[in-house]
Amino acid sequence: MIRWYVLPVEQAGGVRGPKYMDWGAPSPPDFVEHPGIEAPWGIMDYSGMMDVCIMVADVTQAQHEQLVAESDVAGAPEDIDQNISAVALPQVQAVLEAMRIPADWVDTTYTYRNILRMVAGLFQFAQRHYGLHNEELITSAAQLDLRWNQIPPDRRTRIIATADSFGYDYSEVANQWLVRRILKHLADQWAGGSFDFGLAIL
Repeated sequence: MIRWYVLPVEQAGGVRGPKYMDWGAPSPPDFVEHPGIEAPWGIMDYSGMMDVCIMVADVTQAQHEQLVAESDVAGAPEDIDQNISAVALPQVQAVLEAMRIPADWVDTTYTYRNILRMVAGLFQFAQRHYGLHNEELITSAAQLDLRWNQIPPDRRTRIIATADSFGYDYSEVANQWLVRRILKHLADQWAGGSFDFGLAIL
C-alpha cells in the first residue's frame, strides 16, 4: 500500500536516502549498504544540507507500523484526503518543528494532502535557495521565531532573490512577521500544485 511520511535522511557513499529504509550507494572500491525496511520508495528532501525528506513508499501494514513507531517519523493514513485527527496532531507538529519545518499553522481543518503539499512547497523553495546561494534556508529551529527585520540584510536580500526566481508575491510581508509565517506564506504559493514522486503524485 502507498503511504506518505516525513522523516530524516541519511548519507552513505556520497548518496542520501531515507532513514529506516533499505538502500545503497556505490563507493569505490566497495558498495556501501544502508540496511533497513525493504520496500520501493521515492523522496523529496528539504535541501542539500538539511537532513529531512518527504517520502512515499509502497509498504506493508507491518512495515508502516514499524516506521510510525519511530519518534522522528510522521506518517499519514492511507487516505491522505481526510483531515488530520486531533490525536495525530501533536506528533505531526512535533516532528515537523524538530526538522525546522514551521508547524504552528497545522490544525484539524487541513487534510494530510494539504499539509504534505505545503511542506513540499517549502522544500522546493529551500532547494532553490540552496542552489542559488549555497546556504541553508534555516540553520536552526530557533530561527523560525526571528522577526523579518532581525535577519541580516544581506540574507534577506538572498531570500527575496529566491522568491523572485519563482515569481512569488511577498508584498504582504512586514518587518514584524516571524520567519515561520513568511515561510508558510511562500510555501502556500506552490502548495496548490502537484508533485510527482514516481510511485505516486502528491
